Amino acid sequence: MSTTNPEIIKRLRSNVLKTSNKERRRVLKAREYDYINEQDELLKSIIKEKVKRARKNGKVIKPASVRQQYRKVINLCDRLNGDFNVFKNRYKVVRFIYGTYKTPISRNSQLQAIASILVVIKGFKDDYKFYSDLSTLRRRKITAMDEKNELSDKDKENWMPWDEIVKLNKVNPKDIDPMDKAIVAIYTMIQPRRSGSVSLLTLSDRRTRLSKQYNYVLMKNKTPVKLVYLKYKTDKVYGKVIVKIPRDLRKVLKEYINVMGLKAGNPLFMDSKGNYYGNFSKRVTQAFGKYVKDKRITVNLL
Repeated sequence: MSTTNPEIIKRLRSNVLKTSNKERRRVLKAREYDYINEQDELLKSIIKEKVKRARKNGKVIKPASVRQQYRKVINLCDRLNGDFNVFKNRYKVVRFIYGTYKTPISRNSQLQAIASILVVIKGFKDDYKFYSDLSTLRRRKITAMDEKNELSDKDKENWMPWDEIVKLNKVNPKDIDPMDKAIVAIYTMIQPRRSGSVSLLTLSDRRTRLSKQYNYVLMKNKTPVKLVYLKYKTDKVYGKVIVKIPRDLRKVLKEYINVMGLKAGNPLFMDSKGNYYGNFSKRVTQAFGKYVKDKRITVNLL
């Protein structure tokens, strides 16, 4: 499979300028156009397939983001003096990335780009899985490092390993109320977690005409089945995100919704006046405080 190589285009244009034969200039110019058009068609087909897959999974992907990833992949091909098949030499590619890019984020950005493009290229299934798994592993380590570095001194004192926080769902404190249990569950039982967007979750029994100012808990037969995130920190980049609610969390939320008598249009978590919380982070800390007495668990720690 060929890829856009600026050096090839540069060489074609150089040959066009050097020759004085009009016919040769015409032929070389045509070759340049054919080469560029070939790459344009490849990119178009990749965008088409990526958009198709995203829609099938209830997600939205912007063509501009695909083009950006594609350019990274093409740049790697050029620098490695190869075409897409160079990515089958995984050792060579990873060694080059780690030797060329200096920060964990920039390295992982290249791995993510490779995986995002190879996923729709035939014959690269195993290679896609390799780069995707490696990227996911590195991203988790980067997130762990960022969280540790960004914590205040107080947060560091209260820090708990994530596996211990998840185990809180197995605990049943005496003074726990349905909202406390639901808050702890929704922060620990589902991925991806969008911690700053939970406060805007609203019950809905319809799938369309949802306001982009809120996030939603989609109900089916009085049971919460999906979370729809429309309003969150990076919504301009990733657009609508739909997450299927796992069975254990579905059970907790259904019980909470029934006990509280919530209906479509109500905030999932409402204050004493029936409104969205003005300071939901404080309410989250209070909920986790019922489970962990000797530490102060904040949203930053989640």
